[in-house]
Amino acid sequence: TIYYKKSPDVLRGEKKPDGTYEYETQVTYWMPFVYGQGLHDASWQTSFGGDTYKTKGSHGCINLPVDKAKLLYEKVYKGMPVLCHN
Repeated sequence: TIYYKKSPDVLRGEKKPDGTYEYETQVTYWMPFVYGQGLHDASWQTSFGGDTYKTKGSHGCINLPVDKAKLLYEKVYKGMPVLCHN
């Protein structure tokens, strides 16, 4: 289920011994649902769908175009079920 919604947010990778993170990425729409993974906008992606995931994937999240993430963000709610399949 959707744990919560946050706009904006910064997604961070694991903390390294020097106190920095593997990555820090600003997103406008963040909707986590399992193990730190979630739905979010990915303005840095140049395309979506097809086999894009093979070369321009994520760290496990579901990347969305900004406009689609906004629409989804407006519709989802805390506790909403999320079903993933391939």
